[in-house]
Order: sequence, then C-alpha cells, then structure tokens
Amino acid sequence: MVRRIGLVVEPLDVLFFRDGRPFEAGSRGVGGVPTPQVMAGALRGRLWADLGLDFSRMRDALDAASTVEGAAETLLPANHRWAAHVRFCGPWFCTGGNGTAPEPRVRLPADLRRAKGQTGTLRRLRVASRPPPGWTAPADGMRPMWHFAPDDLEKAGGFLTPRGLERYLAGGTPEAGPEADDAGREWEVEAQLFRWEDRTGIAVDPATGCARDRHLFSVRFLRMEKGVGLYEEVELPDEAPSDAAARLEGTIALGGEGRRAAVRV
Repeated sequence: MVRRIGLVVEPLDVLFFRDGRPFEAGSRGVGGVPTPQVMAGALRGRLWADLGLDFSRMRDALDAASTVEGAAETLLPANHRWAAHVRFCGPWFCTGGNGTAPEPRVRLPADLRRAKGQTGTLRRLRVASRPPPGWTAPADGMRPMWHFAPDDLEKAGGFLTPRGLERYLAGGTPEAGPEADDAGREWEVEAQLFRWEDRTGIAVDPATGCARDRHLFSVRFLRMEKGVGLYEEVELPDEAPSDAAARLEGTIALGGEGRRAAVRV
C-alpha cells in the first residue's frame, strides 16, 4: 500500500522563485511563490543525490529512457530504486509544526468575493436559477454564478484556513476573517502568511571591484512570516524501506542564490 507522509519546509532566509522572463541589467526580477515542479524537483533531487545518483550521467540516461523516473531508476543503486517512483503534491503555505500538526492554507476559491469597503466580509456566488437578461451561455446547459444582494463585489485575495475550508465544502461562506483570533479564523490575507521584499543591487566589475555603469537591477523576494512554512505531501511506493521518510529530512537548496530551507517530516 502506498504510504503518504507530510513535510514542512521552513525557509532559513528569504526565497526567490523567478519566472521565465529574461533577467539582465536594468531589469526587475519578479519573484513568485514556488510551483509544484520547483518543490518536487528540489526534494527529489536532494533525495536522489543522497542515495548515490550520478547526475553527470543523467543526460545519457534520459536519451535511453522515456521518462525522468525511468532514467533515475537505471542510475540509482539497486537497493534504492524505489526513490525513482516517489510522488509529490503541493506546496501549500502552512502554519504549525514543532510538535503540532501543520495547518495548510488554500487560496480563496473564485466564487468567493469581497464586499467593497468591507475587508472582513466575504460573499459567495451562487448558480442562478435562470440566466439574467442579455446573458448568452458559452455552451448549452451552462448557467452563470450570480450575486443576489445589492452590495458591489470585488476579487478577494487571500487564503482559507482548515476551519474555513470545512465550512466552504459544506456549502457555507467563511465568516471569521483576518481580524479574528488565530484559533477561530476562517480566512486570512496574504500579509498574515508572507510578504514581498524588494531589493536593489548593482553589478560589480570583477577587474576593478567597482560598480559597473548602468548595471542597476532589482529583485523581489518572498519573506514568510514567523511560524509559516510550506506543506508538501509525499507518496512513498510499496517497496520503500521503513526509514524512507527520515531520508527526506534535512536541508535543501531552495529559492536560488544558494538559499536553503529545512525539511521536517
């Protein structure tokens, strides 16, 4: 039977996850939150390296295999080939850890909106019983999501807590917002989990040790609030040994520029 474990990844510094746009002198490196591919790659790469996979042979192995997993299986020692089939899901921002169960956060679903001028009030869109005048369905049988109260709505950025997600899945609308205490909060804003930190730098000429003319740049880092980490779920295959979970603990390179994060099971 597949075993599923949870990991909490705690950053040891600010993190930087850039997008695919070119980054050069005079530009701004816009960072974002880590994608599933980035987190899985960091964890899987660290695990494979610890188990003895020779990454210098990976290119040739990929040419011979149809998948990355197949290539890794040929390069891992025979007793560690289970590691080629570890699967990852996440990440989600979370609170907790250090003896308490982590509490993941999920982004507010698109059918939750905020009443303009009321930062702590959410409204939930419902399926209209009949199309409004002038509305044409993109496909047969479709009906719009509609708001029936008179107040104006706007997009609500933020995250559901486990308590809020439970209420939402039961068909309700999360109520206790950012101003509520930690124990009763059902949804919260980004600033309660993380912040964006902008930094400006300049390129240095290695020959002179002086700043290079017109080589100013800026980057945006992700700084998580105290007690906030990233939650990741891991599926271990049947043949994984009993100490497989412990092998995932430690530190990993994450977020560029040699930055690291601690991993706890």
